[in-house]
Amino acid sequence: MDADVIPRESASLIVIRKNSNSIEILMGKRNSFHKFMPNKIVFPGGKLDEIDVKVSNQVKKLPEFKKLLSSDIQLKNHLAHYFCALREAYEETGVIIGCDNYSFLNDDNNKLRKLSDYPRVGNIKLIARAITPPHSRIRFDNRFFLVNSKYITKYSRVNSNELLDIDWYNLDKAINLDIPPITKRILKLLKINIRISEERNYRNISIPLYYTSKNKKKVKWLQR
Repeated sequence: MDADVIPRESASLIVIRKNSNSIEILMGKRNSFHKFMPNKIVFPGGKLDEIDVKVSNQVKKLPEFKKLLSSDIQLKNHLAHYFCALREAYEETGVIIGCDNYSFLNDDNNKLRKLSDYPRVGNIKLIARAITPPHSRIRFDNRFFLVNSKYITKYSRVNSNELLDIDWYNLDKAINLDIPPITKRILKLLKINIRISEERNYRNISIPLYYTSKNKKKVKWLQR
């Protein structure tokens, strides 16, 4: 019997845009050449890269960031995934969140950076985590981060060959599109959380970890 494939670390960014009578999500269609979820409509995202870990380690040294991260233990523990989500969303859609540019992604360990060089952490929330079932030949341990479109500082659409048909998708309609099961679960979670997030700013809202054990889908709730 083959051993289970070890999941690769990854992250996705969910950008929501609120209108007077609807909520829209920035999503796109995965190219057909992808081995994992080809032609499916998904959030921008991808696997954790070495630069994400380097940036995370640099940021943790800044006194200002230590204070910001102290109020959200889950975000502190997954800071590299946070930068992964931002980087992947930028590469796939052209969206920049919370700062003028992403120069911090340049691999320059000798440059001294300040707080304003980085996106504002408090505006982006970790809302879910999901591990691809063991029977899959390609697996990911993915973190889903949420941010409001009002924190977009620049948005210049890019010609990405990884994510096509990039657009703002109506939340209610997106649930019925050709999307992966986990994406549908996250969209349904969003519908619930958005109703209470304005009041709580996601404080005390537990984070679901979706996984499969003994061929059964399960959920473990992580405290923020």
